[in-house]
Amino acid sequence: MNGDIRTWFASRWAGLSTGVKMFFILSLGLLPLGIIAITASVDNARANRAKADLEAHATLAVHVQRFTLALSRNAFALRAARDAIIEAGDPAAICARTFARLERYPNTPGRFADHRRVDLFISHFSSCIVEN
Repeated sequence: MNGDIRTWFASRWAGLSTGVKMFFILSLGLLPLGIIAITASVDNARANRAKADLEAHATLAVHVQRFTLALSRNAFALRAARDAIIEAGDPAAICARTFARLERYPNTPGRFADHRRVDLFISHFSSCIVEN
């Protein structure tokens, strides 16, 4: 029976043209290279995905740190303004103390407000408190 299969395969193989035989031989020879190329491509795609995820996490960490800093700066500014309003009865003194506190706090670049506009607001705010 084993001999019958060999003779059947040999007779079929002999009946094929040389071009088809070469195609089958080259296909079988290059099949391992194709499998290796596909495996390398999939592995490279996974590595690029991991690298992109790592970069996204790093960028997110930087933005979270900046947001936290801005949030803490704003919270400090609000606490300083609240304390100044509680402590003082004079609007000009409130502004002076608040700006003095804000200038001492680290990582607070820039101006917080125009003191002339704040004085106008506080004088208006004080008149509203007195009226009520």
